[in-house]
Amino acid sequence: MVGTGILALEIALQLQAAGHQVALLAMLDTPVDGYFRLLPWARRLGSPWLAAAVALVRAGNVAEILRRTKEHVLLRRLVDYVRARRRSTTPEGQRSVRIWASISDAVAAYRQGSRFAGEIEFFRAEDPIRIKEDSALGWDSRAQRVVVHDVPGDHSSYLLEPATQQRIAETIERALARAGWRRRPDEQ
Repeated sequence: MVGTGILALEIALQLQAAGHQVALLAMLDTPVDGYFRLLPWARRLGSPWLAAAVALVRAGNVAEILRRTKEHVLLRRLVDYVRARRRSTTPEGQRSVRIWASISDAVAAYRQGSRFAGEIEFFRAEDPIRIKEDSALGWDSRAQRVVVHDVPGDHSSYLLEPATQQRIAETIERALARAGWRRRPDEQ
């Protein structure tokens, strides 16, 4: 979702400003300004779907082409549904449009007041085809340190991967241990 990384960063900054410890600031494959950008060669093609297809054909990955085609059809249906809702004249539809426009405006206008005094754990999807700019770019200017964890899958599927889930769980456990958190004896 647009702006979730910036929102998490600002919450962490406000907690630090209030004197609280931030045990973990994790980013889940989110660009620093909230928007993915195509690489220059992919931009020239004019369509992210065409760029993905070209990259997959060049890699000879037929199974991935079929999987992404299926995802594209499902995503296209979802986008068409959302667009239809946005055109809606219902109060709920109009409210939804205003909310998303406000979020987009807030992300664009965001100016970070101070640098995060800590480390960002950044989980980057190892997309087998690279058509977008590196989502980890820019976070190093917003925090003292950024640790990038490459995890299997693309942006749409990486959280479903058991290896990714394990890496995130281990990172959370380490952060909590550093902060002095201990499990209660009745927890497993």
